[in-house]
Amino acid sequence: GNCVGPLTEVLGFRSSGLMRSMVWMPFKSRHEATALEPEDLCDEDVEAGLVEEHLHFIQRRKICFMYFVNNDGGDLSLHSRRGNHEVKLPIVSNKLLAFRCDEWAFS
Repeated sequence: GNCVGPLTEVLGFRSSGLMRSMVWMPFKSRHEATALEPEDLCDEDVEAGLVEEHLHFIQRRKICFMYFVNNDGGDLSLHSRRGNHEVKLPIVSNKLLAFRCDEWAFS
């Protein structure tokens, strides 16, 4: 179900339901990175609507959840998309970070 849906108006937007998710994980090896490297887009991909579908995803996404499972620590910086504001957060194992990805970028 959509457990975040009732909270979205408090967060400044109205939820339109669930979308496909994306997971970012480091590659285990150079071989894995090479094997999973995406192919170049071709005209058929554009005609099939893959580029437009991705652009719609980028425009509609509002919340980013990052769950730090197992790591060596460090910092994550959130950068305001509307100004020069930056927030630096410690990366700690077994923590969940939720933020508006349409208002904040991260590095």
